Amino acid sequence: MKNLQIVSLAISIMSFLIPLIAGYKKRHSLLWILILTSFGFDIVMLIAKLAFHFNLYPIANAYFLVEFLLLSFYYNKAIGKLRFFPFTVIALAILYTIHTFYVGIAVRNGTGTAFFYVLYVVYALFGFYTISQKHQYEKVTSSGFFWVNVAILLGSSGRVILFLFEDYLGAHQLSALAKLWLIYKFFNVLINILFAIALTRRYE
Repeated sequence: MKNLQIVSLAISIMSFLIPLIAGYKKRHSLLWILILTSFGFDIVMLIAKLAFHFNLYPIANAYFLVEFLLLSFYYNKAIGKLRFFPFTVIALAILYTIHTFYVGIAVRNGTGTAFFYVLYVVYALFGFYTISQKHQYEKVTSSGFFWVNVAILLGSSGRVILFLFEDYLGAHQLSALAKLWLIYKFFNVLINILFAIALTRRYE
């Protein structure tokens, strides 16, 4: 099981290269930068864990904050700039930071992270609504933004479930938690493939 976990982790991390390579022409887009950032954080956390045996939660908390900012401003640009949206995002980022220090930076801010991923589900649903209202495409699958929403909806829904049950399973059923993380790692490959499709379409 341990060897399978290591292999699945390696495959999950390397899968970030699929959208990074496929979408290299859009390397200045927020979506591409977000994927590169995720890849970078995963590499840093892998090295920190294997080489230095560091506590990964402070790094993970920082990643979730950066991910929230990048993804939020990506959606703000893709949907159409909303007047008060940037201020709301900054306020939520500040609240997340305060809450992280309140619960302790040495532990994962589970509540804040779960809230972010629920919010991403809302982003994706609103993104689908925006596409349906604009009528820009004969087929919605020709829209890169459509595939982004599919990826975000699937990925965020899975992560909310994972984070909600992680503490309980960690305390009562470690084997079940290990299997859940294993499924998530392979699921992450699918998400990156969807991002690759998005980056090869006409629009982000």
